[in-house]
Amino acid sequence: MVYGQGLSATGSGVYGGSGLGYVNGAEKPDSNRKFNPDLSGLIEVAGPEVRAWVANLGKACLNSQAAIGACFTQLPSVTMGAAPDRGLREVLIAVDTLRDRLGTGYSVGPEQIQVVGHEGLGATEEGARLKAGLESESGGAVKMDFIDRQEVAALAFAAALELFPLPHYKPEDIVFLEVGKSASFGAYRAAGESEPRTTTFDLEWGFKNYADEVAYRGFVEGFAQASKRLENDFLMPIVREMVERKPGIIHRRAMYLAGQGVWAAAMLLHATPEMGKIGPRDLEKARRRLAEPGVWREVCADSQYRFDAYAQSLCQTLSQDEVLAGIDLLRAFAEEMKFGSKEVYVLRDTAYLWPLGYLKARYGLAKTGGADNLTRHD
Repeated sequence: MVYGQGLSATGSGVYGGSGLGYVNGAEKPDSNRKFNPDLSGLIEVAGPEVRAWVANLGKACLNSQAAIGACFTQLPSVTMGAAPDRGLREVLIAVDTLRDRLGTGYSVGPEQIQVVGHEGLGATEEGARLKAGLESESGGAVKMDFIDRQEVAALAFAAALELFPLPHYKPEDIVFLEVGKSASFGAYRAAGESEPRTTTFDLEWGFKNYADEVAYRGFVEGFAQASKRLENDFLMPIVREMVERKPGIIHRRAMYLAGQGVWAAAMLLHATPEMGKIGPRDLEKARRRLAEPGVWREVCADSQYRFDAYAQSLCQTLSQDEVLAGIDLLRAFAEEMKFGSKEVYVLRDTAYLWPLGYLKARYGLAKTGGADNLTRHD
């Protein structure tokens, strides 16, 4: 994974990142190790992968927008077997492996490591057994939390405001939207209140499940034509209803736009940099390019992206039809959320946003005299 604006990660079990107390992974664990009180770790149980991040939440990082990106690193993830064969024991071992890496590789104390699963897992018997197993096996040192999509949106938005400040806009002027694989979500802050309150919104459609819907419904007329028809007849009414429920979306003057499908669209436009602007006309231009068979493959082979690890990860996982479906989903958002009246800024790889927001909310404020403050939202 390649991070924007100073965020870094390295593979092959070698961990990097400025300010993180690096210890060579090849060294033997030291049972007398002293843990760094400024470091905090997050482990996410997400399907077949268990991922981990470490953040330096010392005052120097917390108080510097420029430095905070360099103080956050993702570890190589642990991949498990397919769901039917994946037992509780395998998940526990994967989590324990990453806990050990955080402790021996970064000197993160066990009480500063949080394990997180998403609400779908938390509602299941498997999730309850996993939580009990983790907390029991660690002697109570490790706690597991479950968060929902609205919390992810609020935390990602909070982190984006810090990492990508927009000097000409107040936080309450900005809306955040991430278009994911199977869902889209976002957030904005209410204006004129003494305590910042984040309003969140979400939609059960992302570029992959929308592409599946198009393929299912449009086998006669062809994918591109079916996607355009469904954009108008199916997507726009759903997005319109969401906007009517959260009208504050329309009144924000700037936007962070994120997600894999978003960056794929930016790749089609070639010149779009991190935090570059994009608008409805750009989406039209990107869609017109996709009228040519094989154009996505040509873009991926372009010298601008051939050695870009994040771009190549998109090339390996997204088909041209899925990229087109993502653009049509974006066009529906653009129409109903009034992209044309906003400054829309494209964020690149944003998988790190909510973990950073979570760690700062959970541990960071306690270091500066505040309290546990997972973002208040509605």
